[in-house]
Amino acid sequence: INLVKKDYSDFTNAEKRAILRWLTARKQNSWLKLYDQDGEEICEYYGRFTMVEEQTADSRVIGFTCTFTSTHPYAFSPIRDVQQTFTGKEQIIVENDSDVVDNVVRPYMIIKPNREISQLSIKNETTNIITYIKNVKANETLVIDNENKLAYSDNVYRTLGSDFYGDVDGFVTNYPVWIELVPGDNKLVIDTGDTSTKIEYTLKYRYPIKIGSTF
Repeated sequence: INLVKKDYSDFTNAEKRAILRWLTARKQNSWLKLYDQDGEEICEYYGRFTMVEEQTADSRVIGFTCTFTSTHPYAFSPIRDVQQTFTGKEQIIVENDSDVVDNVVRPYMIIKPNREISQLSIKNETTNIITYIKNVKANETLVIDNENKLAYSDNVYRTLGSDFYGDVDGFVTNYPVWIELVPGDNKLVIDTGDTSTKIEYTLKYRYPIKIGSTF
């Protein structure tokens, strides 16, 4: 990645220090977002800057050449953010447009009902896998972080434990079953078991894309 000023002027010592501190001080990986000339996000890479070199002309710093090392051999799509409110039961189509064959995407999901639910089910009819959560309280916010295999409530005194399980190919499990999106369209059915219960939910995910060396 090459960095220059819009007016192609030189970098001052203070600006050089600020850029080096910004790009090289990070000890952890983070997301690098790339945009087109119209400001639309194209893709994201996960990694960190591993080298920053000054580009000089007559002892003046006119730019920087930066090396970003990704943890993956491909980029990722911008975050897909699906938000909706429904009553009772809802079917949604979620697309995993991955460029990696057989790639499974594990979304981040937030669910909040306005009434108590004895058993909430989330079924991916594309894979025939069901996730169950029992004993959901009214106005309780549930977070299901499928990628990191974390499921928790905003009620700090509650652990989901055996209330979080599933059904895989007709076999009811005694362990958590995480939501997965296979390549293509995934038909998710969220069912409260009660036609009068309102649900607010958010579904966030990104999938791998291959864009080559230019875009």
